[in-house]
Amino acid sequence: MARLRLIDEMTGDMIEPLEDRDVANFGRAEDNDIPIPSVGVQGEIDRAGRAMTFTRAQISAFGMGRTISRYHGMLAIVEGRVYIYDKKSALGTYVNGDRIENLRFLRLNDRDEITLGEGYKLKVEIDE
Repeated sequence: MARLRLIDEMTGDMIEPLEDRDVANFGRAEDNDIPIPSVGVQGEIDRAGRAMTFTRAQISAFGMGRTISRYHGMLAIVEGRVYIYDKKSALGTYVNGDRIENLRFLRLNDRDEITLGEGYKLKVEIDE
């Protein structure tokens, strides 16, 4: 069986969403298998080229935390291969910069980069 690890590019945190199941739902809602907090949205770059840090209040006030849908998508292992599925999220799911079609499975490969909404990035590691 394939083993999937996702690395949050902003924090370096690693999750293994399919460690004990074949399907994992993800999004902002806390009842997802992989709840993604609103504050996980990456900041912009200021004029000096530094990453900007936003407080929880700023994220809420400017709507930055809403780029990930409450029930954004799903990861699944089917016949030993890992797939991602977008559940008609408002701002989309991207793999290596290409937006994936809503309601369609897309096979993930080792070293792919997933972007949720407008900037929450995850690096894919798959051991088959």
